[in-house]
Amino acid sequence: MIDHGKKLSLTAALAVVLAFAAASCASARHIRQAQDAFNHAATDENRVFAVGRDAMVAQPSFASGATNYYRTALALVDRELGDNLADLKQDHLYGTALMLKAMCLWRLADLEDLAVLGDASAQPSAKGPSARDDGLSATLQTVRRELDAGSITIGERDRVMLFALPGLRDHDRGLRAKTMDRARAFFESAIDETDKAPGLAHVDERHPVVIYVRCAQLSSCRAWQDAAGKLAADADERNTEIKAASARAKSVLTGLKPLYDENPALKAIVSSLANRLGVALP
Repeated sequence: MIDHGKKLSLTAALAVVLAFAAASCASARHIRQAQDAFNHAATDENRVFAVGRDAMVAQPSFASGATNYYRTALALVDRELGDNLADLKQDHLYGTALMLKAMCLWRLADLEDLAVLGDASAQPSAKGPSARDDGLSATLQTVRRELDAGSITIGERDRVMLFALPGLRDHDRGLRAKTMDRARAFFESAIDETDKAPGLAHVDERHPVVIYVRCAQLSSCRAWQDAAGKLAADADERNTEIKAASARAKSVLTGLKPLYDENPALKAIVSSLANRLGVALP
């Protein structure tokens, strides 16, 4: 079970859920280093997230360590894909390498966007969020195509993340939305897309990645409520949006009920978030 700490957020438990086990094959030199760099980045991101996203925007250096580690991981996995593609396929690590690349691109799109928001004079680079998003979409398409062809295999965690990543990325976009309509659309998409992850129906509900995705959905509901407080045109619109977000949260909490009923620590955490969402546990 994930140790969620005291604050449930989209990146809570990132280091635990997304940590990659080091490749065991001697030929996969770069991917072992890429996995280590990714794990360092996820650990650093968890550590700095405690300051809050607003503080990270105001002082993006908070997340610079994680960003640099993700960049290193991406460069290394790209090198591995370029230098040792045949070995990766032979060792059944091609899918692992592609999913590692996808998750690096996801986190870099988010963190590099935060850095630009924190520096009014900064301009998005050629490797900024748009390019990262294009790379993410292309990489996910490659994984799905190779899976359909039976050319690669990936584990349960990666299979869930393969289909959840577009929704997780929409959560990031929702946090940056400037209008209520766009914020609502992104957060609804974040919840809907992660709910479509086929692994959620086929992976043990106690699997850390399933809990992670469910908590990400609750985080999107809470962010939707926050957006209503900031972007709604009037009290009526604000109340309507908050009620809509609460209704989605209740549905997610119903899915989590079997888990927190048997785990007092998880129930305490989920209860705290439910209180912030203004909903009762089912």
